[in-house]
Amino acid sequence: MTPALGSVRYLGTGCRYCSPYGIDLSAPALLYVLHYRLARAVKVGITGLTTKYDRLGAFERDGWEVFRTAHFETGTQAFTVEQLVLRRLRDDLGIPAYMNAAEMPHGGATETASADRISAPAVWAMVCEEHDRQAEGKPST
Repeated sequence: MTPALGSVRYLGTGCRYCSPYGIDLSAPALLYVLHYRLARAVKVGITGLTTKYDRLGAFERDGWEVFRTAHFETGTQAFTVEQLVLRRLRDDLGIPAYMNAAEMPHGGATETASADRISAPAVWAMVCEEHDRQAEGKPST
């Protein structure tokens, strides 16, 4: 999907590669899996390694714990794996997003799942499987 001319001209937004905010998909990135015991939630997400905003630190200050992280050469690679994991959670396993935007002041509500439905280690296993498939050039399941 491409941005509309009006949104670029008047709002200053752009596509995911040229947008002035968020992750730089051409720069190194980190994919992470978080666990929030109090809310019984897990989260998969990505953040840029060259950004000034400490996304993981912000989540940790809100009570999230980092379960595991993986470095990627580009944000595109991290984004691809993240989206494949989310597709498996939503489509294959039928696990909906668990948190809502009001509960997630740093964003990412759509990337959450109930820890009662899937554990952080199980989400991490999906990350590893999808990463390996991508590295081998195999299609996702």
